[in-house]
Amino acid sequence: MGLIASSMRLLTLTAYKNQLEMRIQSVTESLIGLQSQIDELVTIGADLDPDSDALKDLKVKKERLNLIEKKLEMQQKQFQTQLEAVNQEIQSCQQMLVGNIQSGIFGYSLGGR
Repeated sequence: MGLIASSMRLLTLTAYKNQLEMRIQSVTESLIGLQSQIDELVTIGADLDPDSDALKDLKVKKERLNLIEKKLEMQQKQFQTQLEAVNQEIQSCQQMLVGNIQSGIFGYSLGGR
């Protein structure tokens, strides 16, 4: 890969890395908000009669929130896995870029003017 192609690849990978990091941050914020809602339901449910319909409704809502939480955690793990792969590719691309620069410098100085 040439110097320009390596540079463009590195820029593209860095942009994708930033996008993944923002997605992970967004999912993390959603998880925090979701956990807050779950905690609130538990607090409200503690004051209710164990046989009441309201408590049963709260339990159903809590189960739904737990399912959403699991989906978000899976999504977060997927983004983290992708981020690890992108980081490895960035390292590879950086090494290739350094190699291209060094071979260009040495090639110019050895066979140059």
